[in-house]
Amino acid sequence: MTARDEARLRDLLHDSVSDVEPRSGLEEIRTRTRGRDGRRPWVLGAGAAALATAATVTAIALTADGPGLPARSPGVAAGSAVPSPAPAYAAESLAVYYVGQTGQGPRLYRELHAAVASGDATTPQDVVSQALAEAVAGSPQDPDYRTPWPVGTQARATLSGSGAGAQLDVDLTSPVGTSLRERPAGMSSELAAIAVQQLAYTAQSKALGGVPVSLRLDGAESDTVLGSSVSRPLGRASREDVLGLVQIATPTQGESVASGFTVRGVGAFFEANVVWELRQGSEVVRSGFTTAATCCRLAPYSFEVTAPPGDYTLVVRDEDASGGAGPPPFLDTKDVTVER
Repeated sequence: MTARDEARLRDLLHDSVSDVEPRSGLEEIRTRTRGRDGRRPWVLGAGAAALATAATVTAIALTADGPGLPARSPGVAAGSAVPSPAPAYAAESLAVYYVGQTGQGPRLYRELHAAVASGDATTPQDVVSQALAEAVAGSPQDPDYRTPWPVGTQARATLSGSGAGAQLDVDLTSPVGTSLRERPAGMSSELAAIAVQQLAYTAQSKALGGVPVSLRLDGAESDTVLGSSVSRPLGRASREDVLGLVQIATPTQGESVASGFTVRGVGAFFEANVVWELRQGSEVVRSGFTTAATCCRLAPYSFEVTAPPGDYTLVVRDEDASGGAGPPPFLDTKDVTVER
């Protein structure tokens, strides 16, 4: 595994499970085998659930928030807020959340984007501001994802206070001639709520961890954004309510890989069974399965794929625990090119 791949997987594991509580695996299996209302023949994924095994907990303990972005400032205890003024961080990547449609409605999916540093380093505030700007107005790498915010929306972050009193203000600016206070025509209340969570997840990931987030609109406080009630501070909803359940960490969308390449990611898989396929159009060129570190909770997986040169779509999915009574299982896809 390259250093870059390790960083991607560390990022994905840490940010996906850093604030969830382990729960009974039996109840999760029961829930996942019940019928669910589906709206598409397939669903996209990104991990979201608790880890229950000691091996996985150890993996989390070893993770950082990303390449050059420690989980917390030097000298700050776990769970503490970032002091102000904040130390400089190497700006290598941004954790940005986007929205994808699934059989359970819109969900959030995370991508790592390149950060633009001021000199050799930048502050956590700068990192979050860049990530928020990408979230509301940037272009996802994966064409299955999108941002639901109206064109012209702007967002930036301001960190104030220190210690337990630290707070991050997210300032939203509405497109010219409009207001983001109410939901735009054609946007469902479900999508509006996910859009607000997109800001919460993006703002609280990476360098700032769990610093409380306060949302402001057009320079003033607002009780609603996109018609959704916003609390102060703005909190993350349950990961299981807003995130998908399968994610490919490497390779990334559009990446060129060697003939024998390793697929890594995380997911919450029924009976820990990870199913994968390598497709060219409708033809399945390679297929197989592997076992995740644990059943029914977000856990790492990896497997090797060997294929002749060409363009492919990699598919990683869960099994259909409902036996066809519910929507198809969660999955994630990435387009890759196997080099000659």
